[in-house]
Amino acid sequence: MATLIQQNLTLSEQIKQIGPGGNLLEIVNVLAQHNEMDIDAVYQMANDRFADVSSKVISMPSIGTRQINRGSGGGVGRTAQHREFIEILEARPYIDTLLLESEPDNGVQARLNQIKMFVEAMAQAKALHLLYGSNATDPEVINGFLTRLSNSSLKNVTKLGGAGDDTTSLLLVEWDSARCSLIYPKAVPKGGSTQAMGISEIDNGKQRIVDSEGKAFDALESVIRTAFGIKLLDDRNVHRIANIESDGTENTLFATGKMVPLIKAVNHLTSKGKGAVIYVNADVKTQFDVFGMDKLGGVTVSKDVFGQPVTMFQNRIPIRLMDAISSEETALA
Repeated sequence: MATLIQQNLTLSEQIKQIGPGGNLLEIVNVLAQHNEMDIDAVYQMANDRFADVSSKVISMPSIGTRQINRGSGGGVGRTAQHREFIEILEARPYIDTLLLESEPDNGVQARLNQIKMFVEAMAQAKALHLLYGSNATDPEVINGFLTRLSNSSLKNVTKLGGAGDDTTSLLLVEWDSARCSLIYPKAVPKGGSTQAMGISEIDNGKQRIVDSEGKAFDALESVIRTAFGIKLLDDRNVHRIANIESDGTENTLFATGKMVPLIKAVNHLTSKGKGAVIYVNADVKTQFDVFGMDKLGGVTVSKDVFGQPVTMFQNRIPIRLMDAISSEETALA
């Protein structure tokens, strides 16, 4: 049985090396727990304060043959400026000091529990935006992976055959620091905060809070932020298999012949699946898990470095659960 070993520096791995203080490590763990994309995604610092500007290859140069005493033909590769901006999510949890003073530890654990509740909600919002975010709908939101792959005519979009408004998608991502990664801002929060990798925690201490009736009370307030974006410089590093039926026996991944598109998608990735991860919701993950138990369709169950089971495709590509992937997508035309 293979053991899944993390090869890229992900959010969790990098932040442990940085060694942040306060509640930041706990916040990162909660974010990864409720958004499994953070387990595998390669993170890089953007080259601007809240954006990243780079060059995306549009076409490769032509290469000519060379003869003695004759020149060779050649061409110039075409590139285009590629700009990705960074989205910022923020929460301000506070808790009444009267409640904290009644706790045996002065409310340290109660305050942390409340922060974790807000972070869980933030993780769910982040996962949703990484998938379905639409800058056209909300200018403060990034374009998510599935939004970028919403046209069935694209080479990296495959339709499985489902119809109606009860289909779902599989997202295949080959993480690569040079081609496909998540980014965090170059800007660093100032004053009274611990921060790393685009995640920051600020302890505002005791603040005067006004309730809905205009009455004031004292509370301890925190500010939690996570800032992130997608840097996709090679479209071949991502593939969407859409129009998967969420249940039933037809047009699911495990109907006869329906695993073939996934095999083709893996083989068309830039590095043929090296560093790739499959993201699915609970409906499709259950289908994979059942096949993994019986070792069918190229699906197996492996273990991570902590001994926890991980469902794998081709014994090398982990299958991650992302509840943010809807089972009520309208089938692509």
